[in-house]
Amino acid sequence: MFLDPSMTFAQHFSTVDDFQITFDTDFNAYVIGGVIKSSSSLPTFESDIVIVNRTVIIDYSVDVHLFGITFNFTANRGIIVIEFKLTNIDMKDGDIGLYVHNGASKIDVINVTAGQMEGFITAIDFHGNLELNLNDSIISTKNIAVNVEINKTETLYINIDNSELYSSTGKLILSDAASTENLTDIHLNVNNSVFATAGENLFEINTCSSKIHSKMISSSFSMDNDGKTIFSCLASSVDLAGFLNKFDKSDKVFFVSFCDQQKNKQDFVIGLNLTNNRFENIDSTAIETHGQLKDIVIQKNYFVGNGECIKLSIADFDFSSLTIYQNVFSNNTADGIVKLLQPRSGNSTINLVKNIFENNQDIVISFTSPYINIYQNFFENKDSAYNLKVESDTNSYTGRVVNASQNYWGTNDVNVIEKRIYDNNYDNTLFEITFRPYLGSQNYSDIQNEEAAFISSNGDIGGIVSANFTLTKGSSPYVVVSNIVVKENAVLTLEAGVVLLFKEDLSITVYGAFIVLGTPDELVQLKPEVIDKPWRGVDIKSYRGNNNSTLQYLAVTNTMSGIQIWSMNTFIHNITSQSSATNGFTFYVNSNVTEVAISELNASNNGKTGIQIATEDIPSSEILFKILKCTVSENNEYGIDIKANASVIISECNVEGNAESGIYVYQESGGRTNVSTSKISRNVKYAIKGYFTEELVVDSCVISDHSFRRFGKYCAPKFEESFEINATFNYWGQQSAMDILDLVCGFEKDMDRSFLHYIPFYTDNNFNQVVSLAQDEFDVHGAFGGDVTKNFTIPKLRSPIIISRALFVRATSMFYFRPGSVLTLEAGAVIRFKENRGIYIQGVLKISTGSRRLTVMDSVNENVPWYGIVIKSTSDEYSTINYAQINNTMQGFIAFTNRFEMKHTHITNSRASCLSIKPENTGVTTHDFEGTSISNCKEIGISVFDNGEINVYNVNIHNASVCIKMDTYYGHLTVKSSNITNCSTAVYVRFE
Repeated sequence: MFLDPSMTFAQHFSTVDDFQITFDTDFNAYVIGGVIKSSSSLPTFESDIVIVNRTVIIDYSVDVHLFGITFNFTANRGIIVIEFKLTNIDMKDGDIGLYVHNGASKIDVINVTAGQMEGFITAIDFHGNLELNLNDSIISTKNIAVNVEINKTETLYINIDNSELYSSTGKLILSDAASTENLTDIHLNVNNSVFATAGENLFEINTCSSKIHSKMISSSFSMDNDGKTIFSCLASSVDLAGFLNKFDKSDKVFFVSFCDQQKNKQDFVIGLNLTNNRFENIDSTAIETHGQLKDIVIQKNYFVGNGECIKLSIADFDFSSLTIYQNVFSNNTADGIVKLLQPRSGNSTINLVKNIFENNQDIVISFTSPYINIYQNFFENKDSAYNLKVESDTNSYTGRVVNASQNYWGTNDVNVIEKRIYDNNYDNTLFEITFRPYLGSQNYSDIQNEEAAFISSNGDIGGIVSANFTLTKGSSPYVVVSNIVVKENAVLTLEAGVVLLFKEDLSITVYGAFIVLGTPDELVQLKPEVIDKPWRGVDIKSYRGNNNSTLQYLAVTNTMSGIQIWSMNTFIHNITSQSSATNGFTFYVNSNVTEVAISELNASNNGKTGIQIATEDIPSSEILFKILKCTVSENNEYGIDIKANASVIISECNVEGNAESGIYVYQESGGRTNVSTSKISRNVKYAIKGYFTEELVVDSCVISDHSFRRFGKYCAPKFEESFEINATFNYWGQQSAMDILDLVCGFEKDMDRSFLHYIPFYTDNNFNQVVSLAQDEFDVHGAFGGDVTKNFTIPKLRSPIIISRALFVRATSMFYFRPGSVLTLEAGAVIRFKENRGIYIQGVLKISTGSRRLTVMDSVNENVPWYGIVIKSTSDEYSTINYAQINNTMQGFIAFTNRFEMKHTHITNSRASCLSIKPENTGVTTHDFEGTSISNCKEIGISVFDNGEINVYNVNIHNASVCIKMDTYYGHLTVKSSNITNCSTAVYVRFE
């Protein structure tokens, strides 16, 4: 008997297993169940109604034929078969009708009606070869109609002919292969049948150990559930043919992909032949493939009212052929009715021939490779954005040309044809599509080859400028009906007062010269014809030649990409770029010139940055780029964005009200930025933010009213000893150094940042009153700390001394082993540091020399640690830290030198390691700490880096994750006369 409802685990009991038959007078029907062990044991039923109250098991080698019987199944009962033939049978109200056991070879189901079954045929973990034939039958199930899970199987045939399969909630076909060493050939053939479901995918094949061969003919497929697929197939290879079928009401029809096998991927291919089918009301994609294609033929099909019709994602191998021929695509809507995602390698060609595209919307054909032929097609899609579109990221094909000649484009207006072909006329990184000669009608012999005139008889303009051409104010305004492309050695001139009105998504691209001669009284205006349908913008790319453009007194509004300048030979003065979806201005710095000066730019209300300066892929650190007298306001990201490794000067500019930083600088590979005599205010987050490697100078600027109340979260880059920012002689909107310190973010406020000089500073925005103190004065308006450029002593006072500005003790020479400045902390002094402040020593530090009074260094707030002490001395004089108490730090005490001594000192409560030693030589170093105590370290008590021999004596360490750690390539560690307690690990040594 079976021990579970799914009938997968059986145990034989000889007394109960035998097949039995009784007649139930109450139901007036035979009741059967048990094992049929031989053909002779099969009874002849006088009634055509049979109740199965125990599962019927048809044993091996038993030939069973049932005719004209209605089976009624009780709960969880069914028929288990090895080889079986059902003819003229009705089956009702069961769970699984037929359970196919291992070893079966052929199941014939002929003229069978199955209603309200949970499932019809199930074969789980099937071993052996199987042929399943379903003919002239009507099967209706609540869940999975046919569920075959193969294991050790060479061939599986499922043939469905002149039948109907319905399911209310589940899949109709599921073939789910278990892991197997050998590939299984699965043949799925459908003919003159009807399939419908309201639940999951209709056909779902998920078998990475199989090759699928499928043929569908004269059948109908539909679904009443969103987001599901009629034929979903993941396999090692697929060969699919479909003829004269109708596919309706689903999210996808065919979704075919192949498994990512590591062995010879070219063996795993997809072949399609889809002819004379109808695809209708498909929400997402009618035909979608992912993988290596073999032979693809899609011809004479009708695609009506769908989303994407064909989406082929092709692997990086050549394919034999791919032909899309004589199909009709009507009333479809997608960003690629036909979407061909070709590989970046290989040169197999796709052919689109004699197809009809009518009344489609958005984008008709999109593709990524120039290896495509498009000819003798009819395009009549008046509401589409583009008939052809080259997708982005095709740089490897720049310079290639696609032949799309001898097509009918629904018009003879060359400007309209050009407008609906998206290629390098829109984006110079794309390849070109040529459409000439073209068909003048739906007649293959009506071949035309007219060039579009730049200016038409009704005064509209657009197309190619191949010679010098001037647009005059008297004929203005001009409506631009197709992209304007100024060829090399050609000049397009716009007189003062000229207005150009652009239709949506059009642009001006200049390879020659563009001369705009506006005046203060008569601006030249470039704007959209309809205010809420933006045009693309101006793109000047003529830097490779000797053409010099001039842009003056020009207003550009409501664009997608603003004004992009690749030619540093362009003269630019008094230009406005407003309401761009991206940047107002983008300048690409190149090496054609060594100095660029642009003046009186107005960049406001743009979707990203007002003015962006970017480096082309060439060295540019010797180029001087000047932005003078600009107004940059209310942009959605940065006001000015500098991503150029050049020397950039920003002078006399107003940078106000931008949503991120007023000025953002990222100069990773060199470059200098100088901001002077400018007003930087009301930017939502930061005034200046960025990453600098050489120099930032901010001089005579008004910097005020920023939400984050600081010069910039990253105004100074990550700490570098050699890098400093000069931001002196500016007005910060505050009167005292203590208040200004809250605005700036350099070393004095955060020791992880480089040094930023902001003193002296002005106290008024007219630059009349200056605080002429210096950064190396210890007391500036009560803000203690700063540069230490000469010997200085912090005394012992009655009250603690609060350090608001991190201390930087300078070396007095650039050479090692020369005397540096000496900072002395008087014995008994109590010094409290604000958050992230601390002491950095290039010179020498002296604490409690000659005295046993304890010098205390702690944080102002016990919940907010100070940074700690860093010694990277260039002096040959030793720093001495005696009788000191260092409490509540982020980094504890860090020594990048051996030239220090520490005795009778307490280091406690560090958020990282308490004491880190990184010696600059690999010799023998001995540290006798003479009773120094190190405790409560979140990470390591004493951490030793770099190579060498280290001796550690007389130290007490407790309460640390690791008490002593040595992490080097090679070295030797000796610990003597020390007390190590309560550490997770006492000593940890790692040699890389």
